[in-house]
Amino acid sequence: ATRSESNDQYFNSVFITAITGIIDIYDKIILFPYSERSYSGLSAGRFLNAPEKFQRGRKQKIIDTTRGNIGITICFESIYPDFVRNLKVRNADFIMNIANDSWFGKTSEPYIHLYSNIARAVELRIPVIRSTNNGISAIITQTGKISASTTLDTQEILTGEVSKYKISSIYAGYGDLILILSALILLSGILLKNKTAI
Repeated sequence: ATRSESNDQYFNSVFITAITGIIDIYDKIILFPYSERSYSGLSAGRFLNAPEKFQRGRKQKIIDTTRGNIGITICFESIYPDFVRNLKVRNADFIMNIANDSWFGKTSEPYIHLYSNIARAVELRIPVIRSTNNGISAIITQTGKISASTTLDTQEILTGEVSKYKISSIYAGYGDLILILSALILLSGILLKNKTAI
């Protein structure tokens, strides 16, 4: 939802509610180019009936519940492995991804967005709950299996069970260090091969 702190301060936000009312707010940190963030004065906000520029959120949020800690991501924040990994490092038991995929229509984009959430579940060994306004909402296990989902361009209520999974992954523990070490090993192999060929 769009949240404003003043006439020119808008945030793309998730409101966390309980019986008592709003208990917390998460403001989106990674803004989508041109629709939420302008470049060189260019913004699509005026064509989308939305603010021309949103403000970045200040910090990631872990919501403490009786069922476990939930790390919140909004829309395409879920495509960034290290961003989601930081929620796992901060003891999130589940990842919740809330997205508006309606502007993609019946294209491959909503499926690509879903698959990026599957990748986060597998690489971090963490269940992901995905809620969208027009499908595809899904419950994804830590192994990447979709245990429940809705269909694209429909309004449905999705129910299912999600279990904590305490075994971590190598990527959760070491992040992009694995890629750096792999690149160094590959480079060393190329250099050694070239040296012996001379």
